[in-house]
Amino acid sequence: MKRKKGIVVVFNPQSLYRFIWYYCAYGKNYDWTAICLPNDYKGEYIGEYCEKSGIFSNIIRTSIRFSKLSILRKIQLSVEMFLHAITGQQLKFCKKFINYFIPYDEYDIAVVSTEEEVIPGMFIGVSSEKKTVILEDGTLDYTEKKSRLQIRDVANLWNLLGYLLSKMGYASTVQSRYAFNKTKFCEKYASKPELMKYRNYKSLNKLGDMDVCDKGLYKEILKRIYPLPKDINTIDVVLCTFPYTDFVTDDSFVTSKIETYVNENYRDSIILLKKHPRDKADYHFDSSIKVIEIEQTVPAEIFFSYFKVKSAVFTWPSSILFSVDEKQCNIKVLYLEQVNAIYSEYRSLYINCIQMLNIHRKNIIWI
Repeated sequence: MKRKKGIVVVFNPQSLYRFIWYYCAYGKNYDWTAICLPNDYKGEYIGEYCEKSGIFSNIIRTSIRFSKLSILRKIQLSVEMFLHAITGQQLKFCKKFINYFIPYDEYDIAVVSTEEEVIPGMFIGVSSEKKTVILEDGTLDYTEKKSRLQIRDVANLWNLLGYLLSKMGYASTVQSRYAFNKTKFCEKYASKPELMKYRNYKSLNKLGDMDVCDKGLYKEILKRIYPLPKDINTIDVVLCTFPYTDFVTDDSFVTSKIETYVNENYRDSIILLKKHPRDKADYHFDSSIKVIEIEQTVPAEIFFSYFKVKSAVFTWPSSILFSVDEKQCNIKVLYLEQVNAIYSEYRSLYINCIQMLNIHRKNIIWI
């Protein structure tokens, strides 16, 4: 009997990591093709990870990403989309777009990691005909999505384009956050589906449920792809950092405060240091602390399903927290008052994330 075919669109280690769970839970009976998109700050590199996984029959590596096209090409493509939309031929356009990567009739299921990009949007655009799955993309998945055009977006070309793309049935954009009605035909998987505010999906399902996952295969695939510590089952502390240069020009005082907090609270510990991909700080801890620094592109979510972790320290409230069971792991999220004195929006952004992630006040540490 001929095996069914699936296609997945990935662009970073997190999107691949989430797909690996889906593959081990529901996707083992498909032959998979990966479309590997460039990541904004590194270009296309996820294809190498896909090759190591050993689960793909075909890997398509592309440098195309709508947000990075020239203004002229964006205009040309937008006009073509508009003409198809006003004549009710969006489905035809989406199929034509998909055929650039893979013949439309040669796949049975599509898995995408975001709704806010044109290429994944094309697969969502045909979800009335093809089984389509949308995996979690981060904390923005837990925010409201707008349905009506916001007056302030009229003067913002990219946000206006996001509104038009969503209304025409093609995609949305991260910045604009407009509702994309075609998601009503899609299965959505989220770490905390009960916290989702936008719920216009065919179904809302639990992402990362290990009870439905082939755990042995899952761990084997992760070992092939990601350079994880060997011969260690228990980690005292996982430290996840954040690039505070997003808020301040000189973040050396932030680094110092984090070092002091760790040195005072976790002497004689084994610490897994997972720096954010854009965090350039160098951390130096007490000599009694054994620090295992993990490659920055490795998704931190892996640690909490792969190792037994006693404590987790976050220097910013991250969606990684959705992967942490606070009944089994002691969670601490640092708040840096000195940053707020320099960057006035820090406090409000922090509070918004805390509320979105449903983090208890007892887990917040002021330093």
